[in-house]
Amino acid sequence: MTKSVAVIATLISICFFISISSAAQRNIKPAKKQALAQYVIAEVLQLNDEIVITTTAYKDHLLIVLENQQLEFERLTREVDIQQQLLRQDLISRKEFEENKLAVAMANYSIKITKRRIAGAEKLIVETQAQTNSAMMQQEIKEPENGTGVTLLMRYDGKAQWSLADSKKIENFFYSRFGYSLPVAAWGATDLHRRMHLDHSNAMDVALNPDSAEGQVLMNYLRDAGIPYMAFRGRIAGKSTGVHIHIGKPSLRLASP
Repeated sequence: MTKSVAVIATLISICFFISISSAAQRNIKPAKKQALAQYVIAEVLQLNDEIVITTTAYKDHLLIVLENQQLEFERLTREVDIQQQLLRQDLISRKEFEENKLAVAMANYSIKITKRRIAGAEKLIVETQAQTNSAMMQQEIKEPENGTGVTLLMRYDGKAQWSLADSKKIENFFYSRFGYSLPVAAWGATDLHRRMHLDHSNAMDVALNPDSAEGQVLMNYLRDAGIPYMAFRGRIAGKSTGVHIHIGKPSLRLASP
């Protein structure tokens, strides 16, 4: 199953990117090329989500199968141990004993096959998630507002080694500048991020409008310090529930549990 799903995903992705290449060869205007590229990325993200959900369900089913197979293997093994004693007492035939030993070997083989399938499913989930994260890195979000394109997401990929342990420096800077505490909305992962399947374990959200004076000062400070951030001007499905500044690297998508 996992191989067929992977093949389908690969073929669809190839078709998408061939479409982009063909469009480019026809000299489509840059704005339309960008729109087409973003459409392709969105389709890949949706497809990958479906693959992860389907493969996770398949893996969960295999785990139940494996549990039953292991119980059956243990039962057969106990029976063979008992029958070995019976064979020594000539209470059962050698043929019957060998048949039961073969049943144990077959049960063990079935367990190995199921474990391989589980490993294959887990590998597909990881690879698909990596592709999703790569596509998310390339995605630029723009939506119309009053007939004009407004960028809802501004991103700065700073090279500083950021961690939540550094948050105190940012809070101290903000307090010294404005005289009140940095309005931290989320420090690390929250239930909301987990429901959205986003890895927010090493990031913090600040409840500031990036276009406000405070937001502009904060973003300038982050850029000067080389600290990565993402500034949201509004809600973006699957990424942001509203206006805020995300400090830290982008929250990559987590596989569904």
